[in-house]
Amino acid sequence: MAAANSRILLRLIILALGCFAVGMLAKVLPFPAWQANLVWLSAGVAVAALLRWGMVYWPAILGAHVALAFATYDPIPANAFLIAALPTACTTTYLLTAWILRLSGFHHALDRIRAFPS
Repeated sequence: MAAANSRILLRLIILALGCFAVGMLAKVLPFPAWQANLVWLSAGVAVAALLRWGMVYWPAILGAHVALAFATYDPIPANAFLIAALPTACTTTYLLTAWILRLSGFHHALDRIRAFPS
């Protein structure tokens, strides 16, 4: 039981740090649009982890996106809505994506050609 709990905690930490690191990397990569960043990098990490490890790891994703929101926006009252809404919306989107992929029979190991939508 202790080994299972430590594995879950380790995965939570790895996922949170991974999503945060990839999100910060996406902010510094050159992107032609003004005030835009590549959110798809952290989305791929988050959805892959939810598919591979399970939906119970959503708190790590939410925590990483809250940290990214604080790193992106100044914590002033005018930005309070953004700091609360963006991480919640991102995490909900990743959960819905993983849930729909699971319902459609998506095989997360990607070892079958049938796993790729055509």
